[in-house]
Amino acid sequence: MLRFPRWKCILKASFILVGLCLAFLVYTGRLTQFTLTCTHEKSRETINKLCGLYKSKIINGSLCNELCAGKIEYINCLHQSRGKVVFLAKWNNQKIILKTKYASIDSYAAVYTVMENLEGVSDKLYPEDVIFKSMIESQAQAVLGTVIKDGEDVVNKFWFGNWPKDRLNMNSFHTAMNSLWTLILQDEYVFLKYHNTHPNLPQVYGSCGYFYAVEFTPPGIVFDPGLLNIEQQLQAAPWPGRAYIALGLLKLIKSFDTSFPEKLYHCDIKEGNFGMDPASKILKEVVIKAIDVDMVFYDNKVAEIMGQGDCVKDSDCNFIHCRGRCNQATKICRPEVISSNLQVFCDNLFLPRNGKPGLLRFPPSVISKELANVLDECSNVGTSTKQDEVHEKLRKLLVQSLR
Repeated sequence: MLRFPRWKCILKASFILVGLCLAFLVYTGRLTQFTLTCTHEKSRETINKLCGLYKSKIINGSLCNELCAGKIEYINCLHQSRGKVVFLAKWNNQKIILKTKYASIDSYAAVYTVMENLEGVSDKLYPEDVIFKSMIESQAQAVLGTVIKDGEDVVNKFWFGNWPKDRLNMNSFHTAMNSLWTLILQDEYVFLKYHNTHPNLPQVYGSCGYFYAVEFTPPGIVFDPGLLNIEQQLQAAPWPGRAYIALGLLKLIKSFDTSFPEKLYHCDIKEGNFGMDPASKILKEVVIKAIDVDMVFYDNKVAEIMGQGDCVKDSDCNFIHCRGRCNQATKICRPEVISSNLQVFCDNLFLPRNGKPGLLRFPPSVISKELANVLDECSNVGTSTKQDEVHEKLRKLLVQSLR
């Protein structure tokens, strides 16, 4: 029998592993993208402008004092493109995320109307309390749909701290209105603030003007090796860590299906949109949080989105990863989703796709055949009544593999 020197085998294996890891980094391209679109100088300039507005009493918020006094310390820029800004910062010795849909207040529609008086001088006309409350309620309903009930105290629901009550100090009212209005125009803020105590969503800590701070929940080494260096990717390879992440995702899927006022659909499934609760203990229990919820919708809202547009086939009605159905009689998309959360998570995270190997790659041989069959079922389960059965099969297999 021919035998190759051991060092040659090790060298060959090393080259293969390095090549695979480099392919991951080239494919994701995320670190390069972040670096190109973010600079410390631009980030600090953005924060300085925010604090300038605060000092000029144009905006306010529960975190303005600490942010503008340097008690919330900027660390790094994670994302800055098409207006959206995401900063990593430190507050009370813990990392947090500062984010906004637009980096400038001028990019938001103003809450006031500019009018000219008889002397031709421009003046800002702010809405009355009742009108402002109606505006906030209408905008919240546009994001959350029927989950927002008529008569709900939406102003205090979406504001941190006490809403101004001194009618003699109109400046405080106007400053608060400017700030809350820019927040309510951000769909992600509305969704997270409304569900601020849910375990599968990052907590919102407070706001300053059009910026708000949320819990830092990084993807972690096992969950998204494409974001990390080669050494970390090799550490991410063992099955147990990936299996525990998958179990955490299954709990999140069940939560989206059952623990909200209506069923939630996540239509944008990719690694960077999920993170691990820092308190999670790997190899014990992992809590997964949906950290980017721009494409998360309640049942009533996603149906509204899906029922738009002309079509020839079902795939013409897809909204990112949520699958739609074409009405062949009218050639118009039906207002319904024909995929389930379980299905889209299986397709886009658990199974290989677009050159990525999938979270549940290379399982232990004792479950590999059965797991492949269950994942195939999962990929085709749609909205059938078998969802719970397939979910449980997958959960039991993962638990079995960890014994």
